[in-house]
Amino acid sequence: AGSALTTAAASAAAKKPKAYTVKAASGTLTITWVAKVWSSLNSSLGSTVGTKTTSVAPAAETASGVLTFPITRGSLNSVTGRGTLDASGGIATESHLSVGGLFESSSSASVSSPVITIASASKITITSSNFTPPTGVPLFTLNTAHVKAVGSKHSVTLSKIPAEITALGADAFGSGLQANEVIGTVTIQIKG
Repeated sequence: AGSALTTAAASAAAKKPKAYTVKAASGTLTITWVAKVWSSLNSSLGSTVGTKTTSVAPAAETASGVLTFPITRGSLNSVTGRGTLDASGGIATESHLSVGGLFESSSSASVSSPVITIASASKITITSSNFTPPTGVPLFTLNTAHVKAVGSKHSVTLSKIPAEITALGADAFGSGLQANEVIGTVTIQIKG
C-alpha cells in the first residue's frame, strides 16, 4: 500500500506544471469596455454637450471600445499569472459644454503609463496628470479569482479578467461612472 501512495504522489507531482518567471520582451494589455460604459465616455448632444475618450500613443483604440497598450517591462509567473508589468500609452478624456454663445466650458484629463499588478489584490494603477506632481492612482481593480494563467517558459496569457473602476478612476473619467462599476474585461499577453 505504501508504494501505491508513493506512486500516486509522484504521478500528481509530475502533472503539476513547472512554473517559470517570464520576463516581458513584448506584449499587450487590452481593455475591452462594456458597450454602455464606452458610450458614456463618448457621447454628445449636438454641439452643446459632449465627451470624447481616446487613446494616447503608443496605445490604440477601436470605435467599439477596445484599448490596447504595449507592455514595456515586467514579469509574470507562468502558472499563477502573478507579477507586475508596465505598459506605455494612456487614455485622454475631453468634455465640453456650450450654451448658445453665452457660455462655453471645457475640461480634459489624461492618465498614462499603466502598471498592472496581479496579486491577491490585483489592479491597474495609472499616472494621472490631474495631480501635481503627476502621481500613480489605482484606476481599476481586477477580479482574478476565476482566471487561469495559460503559460509556458516563454509566454503568459491572462484572458477576460473582469475589471471594475475605482472611486478615483470614476472621478477621473466622470461621465456618470460609479465606483466598483464593471467597465469591461482586461486581457494580458506577454512573450519573453
